[in-house]
Amino acid sequence: MAMHRDEARAQEARDNISEAGVSERCTVICGNALEQDFSAATKVFLYLIPRGLRIILPILEALDRENLDVVTYMSPFPAPQLAIETYNVETAGHKDAKWPLFLYRLNDPAAAAAADAAAATAAAVPKDDDEAAADESYCAGLGLPSVCVLH
Repeated sequence: MAMHRDEARAQEARDNISEAGVSERCTVICGNALEQDFSAATKVFLYLIPRGLRIILPILEALDRENLDVVTYMSPFPAPQLAIETYNVETAGHKDAKWPLFLYRLNDPAAAAAADAAAATAAAVPKDDDEAAADESYCAGLGLPSVCVLH
């Protein structure tokens, strides 16, 4: 399931999905993501500002569905939710840029345990003041919380 508020961009997504040959497995909705019914979703792609992600996360977590895969673009979900994978991608219009994608598996006990273990390990590694300041500056530049796990 993918959503876009702009019909032209929603149609662009539909065209790309059709070209990829996966139209029967994808639904693109033109509308406000915060006003949609996600009950049929098995995978969700979100390109929302951090405030929107904070609002929609409990909605997705409340779905009675294990292993709901969610990808966020440009911004991660707020802590303590940790991505199980992070990717940097190029777009056709910005070949030299690397845009972040964050993959989450919601309502998955194994993923939650792994994320907790990764956070505990990262917190246990002592950093000197210069390294800690560099991490905090890097995270802030990405719009991430100052306590984040960098891969």
